[in-house]
Amino acid sequence: MLNITYWNMINKLDAVISEGESYTVEFKESVDKSIASEVCAFANAAGGRIFIGVSDEGKIVGTDTSNSARSRLQDTINQIEPRLFVDINEGQIRYDEIVRKDLPLYDKFNETAYKRYIRAAKISDVLDRETILENLDCAARVDDKICFTNAGALFFRINDEDVKFRHAGIVCALYKGTEKSYIIDAKEFNGNAVSNIDDALAFLKRHLNVRYKIETLRRENILELPEDALREAIVNAVCHRNYFEKGARVMVEIFDDRVEITNPGGVCKGITPDNFGKISITRNAIVASMLYRIDYIEQMGTGILRMKNAAKNANVTEPKFDLQDFFKVTFERNQANYNELAIESSDRVAIENGEAAIENAEVAIENDRVAIENDKAAIENDEAAIENDKVAIKNDEAAIENDKAAIENDDVATKNDKAATKNDEAAIEISDRTSAILKYLEQNGSGKNVDFSNILGLSSQRIREILQVMIHDNLIEKHGDKRHTYYTVKRIKNE
Repeated sequence: MLNITYWNMINKLDAVISEGESYTVEFKESVDKSIASEVCAFANAAGGRIFIGVSDEGKIVGTDTSNSARSRLQDTINQIEPRLFVDINEGQIRYDEIVRKDLPLYDKFNETAYKRYIRAAKISDVLDRETILENLDCAARVDDKICFTNAGALFFRINDEDVKFRHAGIVCALYKGTEKSYIIDAKEFNGNAVSNIDDALAFLKRHLNVRYKIETLRRENILELPEDALREAIVNAVCHRNYFEKGARVMVEIFDDRVEITNPGGVCKGITPDNFGKISITRNAIVASMLYRIDYIEQMGTGILRMKNAAKNANVTEPKFDLQDFFKVTFERNQANYNELAIESSDRVAIENGEAAIENAEVAIENDRVAIENDKAAIENDEAAIENDKVAIKNDEAAIENDKAAIENDDVATKNDKAATKNDEAAIEISDRTSAILKYLEQNGSGKNVDFSNILGLSSQRIREILQVMIHDNLIEKHGDKRHTYYTVKRIKNE
């Protein structure tokens, strides 16, 4: 029997990946035209398993598991004659659970983010840091070293300039009008998950209208859209987005008539328009748990209702939800009530008291001006010292540049040596495999792709590459086509 398995997330696959491809195991990044020949090769041998969504190097890259993709795969296999029995399964893996062997815990560890989170979550420091992170499912031990999980990297790693996590950031934009034709302001936030949420909310508060209500000496700022609902929408987007989608990020967009907060991935399987907001299915359980611990999520499964209630309490239009491939929350803006400063007529006394306080503040400001003049003299002295330091720094920088040039020259020489070594190793590898194939053909007269795959333990795709090189070098000849293709040693004709 032949088994084809989609792997678009990770769940106990380490053992298979670590063993690599074999006579009965094949890795493929995606479904392409070669899948039929791979299936045939296994069918003509002892059967096997093809894992789609895993690269030849054993890296999980994910793949399309939609009904249309599965249908295309089944149609391709059905064209094979005679018909084969193929079992197609889908394995579910969660992005935030993946242990990143390539990310040691203390490589770019964000000390500030960690301390801030521990304080917010009220986690005792009785245990050591590594144990705390393991208990949070943010780190795991692999081969005697401790590494980040993806969840840990999202919360506690400095990812600002790391392309591997650029997709996990938030993009905020302010547009003029109701279309995306003219951008007034835009920001990208690529920090940790918590700071991204805070920064995105601050962007909204900076650009949305505010009216002022004065009932006491201190005025109250009222945002045109309820802050609780906006925060909930951003948290929901970060918590439930599909992190396997590397080509899209959470978007926070402000138009003249609306605010849209969008995340890639849509809703999870099992959520329909009828039960939306009534049941909770978490795509990223660790991320959700981390946000819950610091009260960014108050209760699992209540986010949609909280947004609706916040809008109702603020007397604004209830947000709209789009549940397609990209999940989108839309808040309608009503700027008419926010164009002028709103002051209740019953607050006149409070205003008069406020004016008296302003006069007292002006006296304090004058006193501060005198102190500032004194500080200026001290600053001028400091600037002279800074100029001297700058000269010394420039001299140091010149020395550093010279050192960098020497290092770069050494790096170039090292790279050249490595390239030569790789070429030598590749030539030896091909020579050994070529000899094995020629020996087989001498002994058996002819051979097929599957024969060479069996003796060398390589994938069909790799065998085809070696055979193409041998044909080009006039070592063998190809006969027949498709399923009837076979190869023989090329004999040199006597003239």
